Amino acid sequence: MTKNNGKNQIWNHFDGSEVRIHAYGNKNSAPYKSVNNAHVHKKDPSKNQLNDCGVISTNANETHIGTRNPKDLPMV
Repeated sequence: MTKNNGKNQIWNHFDGSEVRIHAYGNKNSAPYKSVNNAHVHKKDPSKNQLNDCGVISTNANETHIGTRNPKDLPMV
């Protein structure tokens, strides 16, 4: 892991790509659905946002890759 501020993690890879993990996990921190659930961002070495299949995309619905919360996560 390259960076961890307690909320987000950034994993930089040797090829220049990176994965950002936004582990908000079911907290209503903003009015936007995409930031209220845990999700991942992938970027290629040129910093292009990627979808879950590794294809470049500018569509935020595709580049906010959702992760399921654990079953025992309490509702906030």
